Amino acid sequence: MFGKEVILSASQVEKINSLVPAKFKKESWSSKDFRQSDLGVFSAIIEFRLKLEQNLRSDKNELEYLTKKGKEEVKQKILELKSSKIIIFNIEPFEARPIGMVDIGMVKKFSTTSTGNRFETGMIGYAIEQASDEVWANNNAQENALNEVKNEFIKKAASLYPDCNMIFKFESDFREMGSSGNVFIYLKGTASIGNNKGMEDVKKEETRLFDEFEQKKVELKKQIENIQEEYNFIQENIGKIPQSKSDIEKMLGK
Repeated sequence: MFGKEVILSASQVEKINSLVPAKFKKESWSSKDFRQSDLGVFSAIIEFRLKLEQNLRSDKNELEYLTKKGKEEVKQKILELKSSKIIIFNIEPFEARPIGMVDIGMVKKFSTTSTGNRFETGMIGYAIEQASDEVWANNNAQENALNEVKNEFIKKAASLYPDCNMIFKFESDFREMGSSGNVFIYLKGTASIGNNKGMEDVKKEETRLFDEFEQKKVELKKQIENIQEEYNFIQENIGKIPQSKSDIEKMLGK
């Protein structure tokens, strides 16, 4: 139905290769490549242009997100890492420099109600002073609630005092609110700067994360630039590409 296949001349091949994106260039072209169907090069380039549009939109959205929120996410990761390295003591500052007070109060609902006497025994105070991993491992609702408050307390200290690597004079207070199982948990301590070798890892990770973040933005900008350039090339030349056998000689010469 398409008629006899015609092989394009060298000058026509050179001309068509100058009009199509790099991935479509060929050493030899024939009239079959210009069918008025999805098999033709014109339709293939139109489909390719659509994919470029989608990729361009996606990359631009990602870059916009990185620009607006990416840096804050990196800071949050660093804050969480720093919080995990802060050492807590319930004693007076020792071989450390106090830099400020930090406190936090939160209401937590325990799965079961408790009497005031239970709090007086110091069991909650004991639980909250344990290492984070140990508390979570117990999978106990009360201990988990306490640990959540402790984690927020440490993150607040790290946020308020970026140089803080220790907390001294750590104290906790608990008040049961009626018989509902709700408990008000209040924690306080003195943010301090001392010898904490664990923070060396934080500094290394901070440098790595920010370098990675900036590199990602550079790569994304370059990728957008390349896609835009290829898209513009198609826009400039798509109207010069034959869509049928009859258009070949008329649009590409002999």
